Amino acid sequence: MENLGIVDGFWARIEGKNVKLYRLARAGFSIKFENGKIIVELGGQDVRGEKPVTVSRSIIPEVDLLIGRETDLFSLSNTSAQVMLVWGPPGVGKTSLVAKLIERVSGEQPVLWYRYTPGETASSFRLKLRMFIENYIGYQLPVNPSDDNLVSVLDSYSSIIVIDDYHLLGDDIRKLVKWMFLKSTDTRYFIISRTRDPRLPYASGKIYSHYLPPLALEHTRELVRTLYTLHRLTPSSDTVDYVVKTCKGIPLMCKGIVSLHAGSKIRLEEAAKAILSSYYKGEVLEILDDVERDLVEMLAVARFSLPLDVACAALSRQGARCMKLLAKLQNLGIIELQEEQVVLREFAYGIARVMPKARRKDLVRMLAGYLYSHGSYRDKVLALDLLAEECLTRQAATIVSERLMTGSSWMLCCRDYYIEILEKLSKCMISSLYEAAVINIEKALIKHIAFNTEFEVAFKLFDEYLDALRINYTLYARLAALYAGLLLKTGNIEKGRKLLKSAEEKYRELPSRRKRIVAPTIYSTMTIERYLERDLAKALEYAELEAKAELELGDIVNYIMAKIHAAVIYLYIGDIPGLKRTIDTISPLLSMQPRRLRIRLDEYLHILNTWVDLGESRYMDALEKAQQYLERKEWKLFRQEAYLIKAISLYRLGKLKEALEVVEEAVEDCNQPAGDEDPALCLIDRLARGKEPEEWLVNSVLPGFRQLIGIEK
Repeated sequence: MENLGIVDGFWARIEGKNVKLYRLARAGFSIKFENGKIIVELGGQDVRGEKPVTVSRSIIPEVDLLIGRETDLFSLSNTSAQVMLVWGPPGVGKTSLVAKLIERVSGEQPVLWYRYTPGETASSFRLKLRMFIENYIGYQLPVNPSDDNLVSVLDSYSSIIVIDDYHLLGDDIRKLVKWMFLKSTDTRYFIISRTRDPRLPYASGKIYSHYLPPLALEHTRELVRTLYTLHRLTPSSDTVDYVVKTCKGIPLMCKGIVSLHAGSKIRLEEAAKAILSSYYKGEVLEILDDVERDLVEMLAVARFSLPLDVACAALSRQGARCMKLLAKLQNLGIIELQEEQVVLREFAYGIARVMPKARRKDLVRMLAGYLYSHGSYRDKVLALDLLAEECLTRQAATIVSERLMTGSSWMLCCRDYYIEILEKLSKCMISSLYEAAVINIEKALIKHIAFNTEFEVAFKLFDEYLDALRINYTLYARLAALYAGLLLKTGNIEKGRKLLKSAEEKYRELPSRRKRIVAPTIYSTMTIERYLERDLAKALEYAELEAKAELELGDIVNYIMAKIHAAVIYLYIGDIPGLKRTIDTISPLLSMQPRRLRIRLDEYLHILNTWVDLGESRYMDALEKAQQYLERKEWKLFRQEAYLIKAISLYRLGKLKEALEVVEEAVEDCNQPAGDEDPALCLIDRLARGKEPEEWLVNSVLPGFRQLIGIEK
């Protein structure tokens, strides 16, 4: 009847209880039933309803169950503010908290509990205030009381006014309420809202704003157990944990899930899904417009957090327009702005679970594109992970093929995470051989080759899938050259040279802009080939060309690695000043790299600087740095080189016995004999024992190492 406008309802405090009172709003009306429908006639105008209308006799909930809110009650009870704003997510228990608080503080004070009804205006709000004053307080107002009259009477009786669902009020009611706050002296106001309205007069000092968060984990668990107990059930710990995890500290969700599960025969998972869907669709997403909903759902599929610039770019909103939208969602309590991140509040995490699959896929496609284009290294990997979760292999393969084509090093910041993503992708149904080739070759490169293990597995994948990439000349030329380099490094010289030739043929057919992409890999493999031929001068030339090509592409990390390759060749030919110049060139660039890359590059530079000390006859410094390297457990790439530096330093210092001990330690620690596999170490062994080294052994040691040991040849 209230919804139909037959009666006006309002809350009042009677004998310590919150009671809803009703007053006839129409002088005449009629009700009749016709064909199973109820028809209400108001002044000749029909208002039709599909279900019977009943008059509610409900009271503001008697709060028998309020768990985990004592701190909030204490904070609200001990403030002297005239207006208390309690805001937070829907279903978090704001109404129950205020009802319990009023039970404690109201005493004999008259209480009006006003809940907004759609369509109400400032005039209808004034009418309810007047009805409260006349019917409950018992004060007879003049025929047309002013707003000042209403406020004055409310103050004289030290009234309490609760405004529930404040966020739904129209601007005219808000304006009136705001005026009342400032005008009142002895009336206390409780505002229950989902938002912290920025237009309220906080600066007046009259308002105390209290955000009510979801329940803490332990209180949520206590609530769930208590709810099951009220249904005379003893839940298992797994059941409790599942409900706790699902409802994210929102009492309304907890009560709904437990009630549906305990009062019906449906499974717990089905009950949870039904309540989740109802909560998020009815209580959260319903109050958002399309753009706001897009952002909230994007945050849900993106694991609840996005960089601010990515979020704004994805919404096609920049600057003030974007910040205005984010501010609204923050006021709604749905998101938080933390530094440069937009973070979804925990209570809204379940939105991802109730999203239609097609909608989720569309959002992932859109979001992955923005993360990859605008995000950091980790954001790029997250973009791939989102695609992998939905098995959107075509889009994922496009990103992976771009990384393969350019040789970009962004995935090295989180390699283990990247490997997990590739494993997910390889288990999806892949629609084309090209996509399968891209994903499997990338997995071979990252999982096997990057860890220097299981080369035969990686090479098998290359042999199986490389030809499938011939439709993309650029990608084929680069990967064929890369595979050729790996073959040359592992001793398969003939196959490596043949594949390098094939890569060069495709490379020559490419347009200039595509050649720039493949050039660094071609030069890198040529460097390896010339090194194996002991043409160190040519190897150095190609290494420098590789570095220049990487710099032109703008990949600083690969540029650094190419310069490190050049530095190593300077060492091999015995050009210590050239080695030192190269180190000085790349050292300032390290601070600009992501932390994980920087740690890896530090390892390279540490060992290269140790060689410089040795080459400049600072044997004690070289000895100390080599020992520092060996003591770093996470550094493993150059342990044998560190032992070699120690052995040479001790030999040049005349400590022959200690040098021999280091040689033995290297053999034991690195599990490699001091023979042909490491001729420099073997040469130190001979010299330290006072034996004349064989000519073949001296010839097999690189010129730079012979120079460092002290044998000029």
